[in-house]
Formats: sequence, C-alpha cells, structure tokens
Amino acid sequence: DLDEIYEGHDNDSISRARIVMTRLNDGATSVAFDTPSTLLLVRRTAYDTFFAERQVADGKVSFVSNFDSGANTYTFTNINTLVSHLYRSKKATMESEGLTSEQYNAANPYWNYVWLVPVVTSTNSSNVVTSVQHDFSLCSARLVGGTKVQSMQVIYSMYTR
Repeated sequence: DLDEIYEGHDNDSISRARIVMTRLNDGATSVAFDTPSTLLLVRRTAYDTFFAERQVADGKVSFVSNFDSGANTYTFTNINTLVSHLYRSKKATMESEGLTSEQYNAANPYWNYVWLVPVVTSTNSSNVVTSVQHDFSLCSARLVGGTKVQSMQVIYSMYTR
C-alpha cells in the first residue's frame, strides 16, 4: 500500500523503488504456452487510454520489463516516479476537496492499482522503445502472489539545509 510506503517519510524523497515479479513454476506441462517476453506495468485507470492513444512506456507512469529466464522474473526498476505521482495526486485531491484518506480511498478504489499486460515492443536503432502493442500470441505467466505479499524495495533520501 502506498500509504505505508510514505508513512513516516512525509519530508523524504523516494530515490528508487523497485518491484520484482516472480513467475510461478507450478509444474503444469499439459498446457505449454510460451512465457510473455515483455510485460507492461500501467495504472489501471490509464489502461484504456494507453492503448487507444498508442502511448509508449515513458518510464514515469508506465513501464516495460523483459522476462529474465535465468532469474524467472520481471523486474520493474525506478518506478519511484509512479509511486510519487500516485501519492502526490492523492494528497492534492484530499487537500483540495477536504477528504480524509479513508474517504479518498472509498471514492477512488483503484487509485493505486496497476495492471501487468503482456506486450510486444518495437525499438529504433538507438534501442529506444517506439511502440507498445498488446501481445495477442498464446502466452501465459502465472506470477507469485495471492496470499504471498509482493514486496517493493524503496530507497529514501532526506535532504537537509
């Protein structure tokens, strides 16, 4: 929960936030879909416009990660801009509308939800992503989750004068 990330760190900056999504190897061999090579992490509330407007992962509020077969993971690094954006937007709305955190959460139940979507990316000669499209191939990746909580590594910076 993003509120927990900022608890006790109101005056600190998040220098780095990283989440690693591990693919679950459940031993099921009867259905042999390929593992998606790339996942897009995008806000649930921005999903429709992301694809309708043909946006690319900007490394600020949307991110792509390639599958690391050696580690069996997708790693999203430097998502600190997304974390900060979500929290600042919540705080600004709470202040302007006079809401408590509980009222804001009730009115905006998906404010801090992200979706992981299998995608295919295209890059230019400088290896910069130029397009992101749905991966409609038969692919599947079941990720560790459910009752096991995913953890995010967060590094804070505190500046003093």
